[in-house]
Amino acid sequence: MNRCGTWVAHEQPIVRPRMSTQFDYEAEMVAVIGKAGRYISRKSVLDYVAGYSVFNEGSIRDY
Repeated sequence: MNRCGTWVAHEQPIVRPRMSTQFDYEAEMVAVIGKAGRYISRKSVLDYVAGYSVFNEGSIRDY
């Protein structure tokens, strides 16, 4: 699926696009990756995680 998006600062409004009437939200658990890597072994995968956060993903349901 092709998605595009943007980040919105804390306590700022998420603006519904004019072309949508079905704007919704989804709670997401996010792993923040802190450094680049490729072909990472299972043993060292957590060495690349800088932290975790919870995001509110605004979704356009009519697309």
